[in-house]
Amino acid sequence: MPLSPFLILGYGNRSRGDDALGGLFLDAIAPQLDNRQFEILEDFQLNIEHALDINGRQLVLLVDAALDLNAPYRFSEVKPLAELGYTSHAMSPEALLALCQRLEPATLPPVFLLAIEGRDFALGAELGATAHENLRQALHFAGLLLEIPRAAAWRAQLTP
Repeated sequence: MPLSPFLILGYGNRSRGDDALGGLFLDAIAPQLDNRQFEILEDFQLNIEHALDINGRQLVLLVDAALDLNAPYRFSEVKPLAELGYTSHAMSPEALLALCQRLEPATLPPVFLLAIEGRDFALGAELGATAHENLRQALHFAGLLLEIPRAAAWRAQLTP
């Protein structure tokens, strides 16, 4: 079965308050997408196995919660950056792309990160009111992005 051209990968721990933002984003955006064009994946963290999910796509959107953005969300393009070593546990988006590039350099797609600001990541905490509003704003922004799933159009929307 061929890969969907576009991948949206949300990650975070739904049991840790605002860390649930990646998964909640996927829950909200999924009904708006054509599932033949967009594949949605959720995980607790980025792992080396995600290299197989990323390579061969036309475009990838990573979605995660983040601290101290001083904005509801930040949208950036991710570039490969090799770290000192790989483990079987969490990887940064940059290290994951470095692995993708190493495995199959010709199939590395443009990858973007939508980081949504969260404040409370305590185990058992509920999603905070600020995080909920930040999620709403990020979903609105992403809805506009997903209308034109092309790297050039997305690059025009990068935030500082």
